[in-house]
Amino acid sequence: MDDAGDGRFGVLTNGATTMVMLVDLNGDKQPNVIGKDIFAFALKDDQLLPGGYDMTEQQINQNCSLTGSGSYAGTYCTVKAARQNFKLPVLK
Repeated sequence: MDDAGDGRFGVLTNGATTMVMLVDLNGDKQPNVIGKDIFAFALKDDQLLPGGYDMTEQQINQNCSLTGSGSYAGTYCTVKAARQNFKLPVLK
């Protein structure tokens, strides 16, 4: 868990600081990859929202892909998983 207010997890907070968290579904077991077994969530206005919640479909697909790059690649996979009724995998 950490605090953030810059939207790096795909949840826009209008500059307000919010709590963000990464959840590893299987603990220390592999693969330990964001978007495969690690998923991002953020608190916004008393709601726990999936990473990527405020992003466009194009932004989500670009971030949640095997070719996504950068230190926050894969964090939008949480909203993609939610839209699939949490059926995994979202990265194929």
